[in-house]
Amino acid sequence: MKGSLVYLFMKDAFNKKLPYGDDTCYIECVATKMDARGKGVSTALMKNILKKTDYQRFILEVTDANEAARHIYKKLGFREYEKIKERFPKLKGFNYRIYMDYFKTKNQ
Repeated sequence: MKGSLVYLFMKDAFNKKLPYGDDTCYIECVATKMDARGKGVSTALMKNILKKTDYQRFILEVTDANEAARHIYKKLGFREYEKIKERFPKLKGFNYRIYMDYFKTKNQ
């Protein structure tokens, strides 16, 4: 039942074509096990993606409730460029979707 409800709320987000060019990487999800958190795993993973891929722009979405992830992304150089108020925030557990981007410099 819970999975069906989640699908109803999230299906549009997962099934639409992304409006970004070929030079843009959209990072869908970064997750670590609970016992691996706070040990630099996500930071190392993100640094590797930023360094080893040919994309020039990186975009991700994070919720306002995920302060730890937002802190990591800001530390890596991502900046917030859009904030969208969420419908049914109490049901979903967050108030805003925050979109962040990072542009690779020529020296990277």
